Amino acid sequence: DMNTESEETNIFASATFVTPPSNITGRICRNRFASQTDRIHIISWTPSNDPLVVSYNIRRNGVLIGNIPSNGAFIFYDHDRCKKPADVYTVTAVIAGGAESDPITIRLK
Repeated sequence: DMNTESEETNIFASATFVTPPSNITGRICRNRFASQTDRIHIISWTPSNDPLVVSYNIRRNGVLIGNIPSNGAFIFYDHDRCKKPADVYTVTAVIAGGAESDPITIRLK
């Protein structure tokens, strides 16, 4: 029984060491229309060098808002954002089976 437990622990531990993406950047773009302005938060990042990564999860204020496949492009457009409050974005690398890396974070206001 001891062997089974330690093997399970090792499998779990190895799954959590997904190499995260890096170099997250964010910018704000405004598209003006006759009746309104669309304020867009543009998030981009450098992909993980982990060969097991299948996609990237993008969250705004803790809520999953997008998933980008590992073949890119490594950019996400979040439309109709307000000036206040600030939005906190995180990007995580995801491997098959669903384990995620530590997040990289940026705050846009």
